[in-house]
Amino acid sequence: MYSTVKSTASRWGISERRVRILCAEGRVPGAYQIGRGWHIPSDAVKPSDMRCRTGEAEAFTAEQKKELLDSLPGLTEGEKQQLAYSFEVEYIFNSEAMAGNPLSIRETDLVLQGITLVDKPLSYQKRILAHKKAFDFISDSVKVKRAVTPDFIRQVHSILLEELPQDRGEYRKIPLRTFGTSPEPVQPDMIESELERTLYEYDRSRDSFIAKLARFHIAFESIRPFIDANGRVGRLLINYELMRLGYPPIIFYFSDRRAYFSAFESYQNSGGISAMAQIISENLERALDSRINLSRSRPGKAGSIASYMENIVYKFKFEGNPVSCEPFGAGHINKSFFVTTDTGKKYVLQCISPVAFHDVPGLMANAIAVSKHIASKGGRTLNFIPAETGDYYYADESGAYWRSYEHIDALCLQAAEQPEDFYESGVAFGNFQNLLNDFPADTLCETIPNFHNTPERFVQLHSAVSSDRMHRAAQVQDEINFAFEREADSGTLMEMLYVGDLPLRVTHNDTKLNNVLLDPNTRKSICVIDLDTVMPGLSAFDFGDAIRFGASTAAEDEQDLSKVHVNLYLYRLFARGYIKSCPILTENEKDVLALGSKLMTLECGTRFLADYLDGDRYFGISYPEQNLDRARTQFKLVKDMEDHWTEIETIIKEEADRFI
Repeated sequence: MYSTVKSTASRWGISERRVRILCAEGRVPGAYQIGRGWHIPSDAVKPSDMRCRTGEAEAFTAEQKKELLDSLPGLTEGEKQQLAYSFEVEYIFNSEAMAGNPLSIRETDLVLQGITLVDKPLSYQKRILAHKKAFDFISDSVKVKRAVTPDFIRQVHSILLEELPQDRGEYRKIPLRTFGTSPEPVQPDMIESELERTLYEYDRSRDSFIAKLARFHIAFESIRPFIDANGRVGRLLINYELMRLGYPPIIFYFSDRRAYFSAFESYQNSGGISAMAQIISENLERALDSRINLSRSRPGKAGSIASYMENIVYKFKFEGNPVSCEPFGAGHINKSFFVTTDTGKKYVLQCISPVAFHDVPGLMANAIAVSKHIASKGGRTLNFIPAETGDYYYADESGAYWRSYEHIDALCLQAAEQPEDFYESGVAFGNFQNLLNDFPADTLCETIPNFHNTPERFVQLHSAVSSDRMHRAAQVQDEINFAFEREADSGTLMEMLYVGDLPLRVTHNDTKLNNVLLDPNTRKSICVIDLDTVMPGLSAFDFGDAIRFGASTAAEDEQDLSKVHVNLYLYRLFARGYIKSCPILTENEKDVLALGSKLMTLECGTRFLADYLDGDRYFGISYPEQNLDRARTQFKLVKDMEDHWTEIETIIKEEADRFI
């Protein structure tokens, strides 16, 4: 028989929150979690309470745990980075949720990865990014041991409150009311003196550090020095002080918001700080225990499995037992981990982005079908590992999808180190196309509908120009005109497909150099990876996208357009490798390869421009006009191709004739 958290809390005489913590820490034998709830044996005995609740004893317990943590084996740099990132996601989500930000923890994670959520207000996403900057600021400040002063607090606020530029770092100038709470926040002319008095009393307090933090937090929130973001600033200050003392930062959980806000009311009613001190103490205990358990789970050597990955790594049918799982790779869409088993086998474990890909089962069905077909023809490809369920993916309790495949020891370049590298990518993608010549492309799932439907991209640009939701169209009329002047030719490839002049192929649709593995000794291509965007399409799509990215002489967001050109030597090398390794191309396909390079570049430019006009809602940006810069580089590349069109067509003809 099993009981609920609520009934167990009543039977043990403790809070429901405390019951959940005890279960999560593994201190209730037989308890197991389903979704967000816990099933607890009806005869379970309440664990002994190892906490000390008051005064110096409270600090002593925290100090003991800190000493224990310091004595345990350290984490690898990769583990530290992953732990820090996971904490930031959870901390920022909870603190923002307390302040009314509706983004979920999954959405917070994606925003912090640099992914713009198209269907969510940009203002909430900017708050997430500003919160990370503020947390990074206090983390860096710990290293130089900055004292908490009014100027420091205003600096934290200035970084955090990007959404209200005029109020950043400025004390409020109007009275505030907090309905249902007494007394009201101090008047504007008293803010500075009250804050200085609070800091003075905090510095000279002889209370335990948790009691000091509780009293300071309540006092700061009672002053409410700023027009907005006081709670977020206050919680950052708590963590700054904890980190200065050598403790891990803590999370004030949104699920416990009633207890959190009640602690302020308790102080206003009785002057007691015990409720807030208990919240800080429990959250600190939780942070310490989490890190202690994590360190204990690894036997003092690099390459063990962190506890947060144990539930995932054992869901796949690996050869041997996993002995290590560490962050791996530089991808920004899918999070990857490197897994090693006791047999020496190596695997890549990935969490698939739910924003980029909405139909993961369809995506994996494509990848499995294509990879098996390539293997049956003697080609090298990814070898996916089934999960315990028999599927080639695993959906965890949060709804995230995971997949794994055998690791291939090879060279993966972000950019060509020598011209021959780009040639080898042409060989790889041409061979990919050739091996899939007899695969029924129309049976594949279209995981991203209309991905390379250039006319549809122009429809989206027209819509963005018409709505002009950010009032930017007037300033970019030259770019808009450039795109629309070339719209008439944008449907040529799709029209040829519809009338049967071009065959439907299996296309990769992300033909960048970093999706090709090279032999580290010979630098010859081994195989193509990242099959997430494998769909029905045209050979000109893959050829054109590779040229757009790999044969450009400048970065995708280069602001100096004089640096942007098409490198005809690289163009020729890729064409040579692609055509040589793909002898099944029809004459019509060869004839439109040049057009494919122009249209894929034009299409990409229209997408960047439409997103800029629409408020940068799809492509992640690191500065306000980055999408406009991206659009301009693509359009400059299109213009350069047009200026060298005769030469480009000659290159294609000569390389095609070379392999007749």
